[in-house]
Amino acid sequence: MDAQKASITALVCGYTRAYHAKNDSPKIFDDFWAERLLSPEEYAFMQKSVTGLLNLFEPETAGTVDEDTARRLVMQKYNSSTVLSRARFIEDSLEKAISTGIDQYVILGAGLDTFALRRPEFVDQVRVFEVDHPASQTDKNDRLMRAAGGVPENLVLIPVNFETDDLRECLLSNGFDSEKPAFFSWPGVTYYLDLEAIRNTLRIIADLGAPGSGLVFDYADDTAFDPTRISDREKKLQSITRQTGEPMKTGFVPAELEAELRLFGFGTVENLDPAGIEERFFSNRVDLYHAFDTAHFMHAVKL
Repeated sequence: MDAQKASITALVCGYTRAYHAKNDSPKIFDDFWAERLLSPEEYAFMQKSVTGLLNLFEPETAGTVDEDTARRLVMQKYNSSTVLSRARFIEDSLEKAISTGIDQYVILGAGLDTFALRRPEFVDQVRVFEVDHPASQTDKNDRLMRAAGGVPENLVLIPVNFETDDLRECLLSNGFDSEKPAFFSWPGVTYYLDLEAIRNTLRIIADLGAPGSGLVFDYADDTAFDPTRISDREKKLQSITRQTGEPMKTGFVPAELEAELRLFGFGTVENLDPAGIEERFFSNRVDLYHAFDTAHFMHAVKL
């Protein structure tokens, strides 16, 4: 990764939130800050790239609609639902944790997250630790300088090479207090890790988090790898992630994941399945946003 460039994943997620904030109503998750972290050139590049994706998802449709319609189809039907509903689930859970007195928020793989920018009312209540690759953190710092005039006073950018660095030591050396409960979010990652890597991260979080600490992440269920049980949309999405070098690797039987978490000292607060995600975030909408077939949201607490 070039130290001066954002990861493509961070750009896609940032653009996704920005597009939704500008173009959709009602909002699933209103990230009104997202576009400001992107340069005009990056936003234009993402607009063009997303439009072109309709040729992969629905080639029979691509030549029959204008660019705005093509972009809307890709964003609403194929790209954004999990990104937006996951962000809403995380921050709804976080707000409940803050109301109980938790004042440390750790985002693993933060990318272009904007919580510290969007929620200035928490500046004196919550210290935010954004953890990401060193190149991503250099890039994030530069973006914050350009867009916000600096890093918010309650935000700590922590560079971590997950292959070589000790996450625990990196957090502790940057002011994280392992004696106090914290809230951890781990968005959009478990799908692409093998089981042992997931367990290693859970072990570290369990070691860092005092009793009462919260953990939210998303995951695929075990049907994700059975082509007879997933939709055509899901098959197309998996095909594209394989082509980009990020194949899905791991899914869980939901009840077995709860048992796995108990081994690390976590009890389940909520294990939201696709039907629950659909009801909570997408019911009564008249657009094309719907929950993905195999995506689940987990909220657990350290016992």
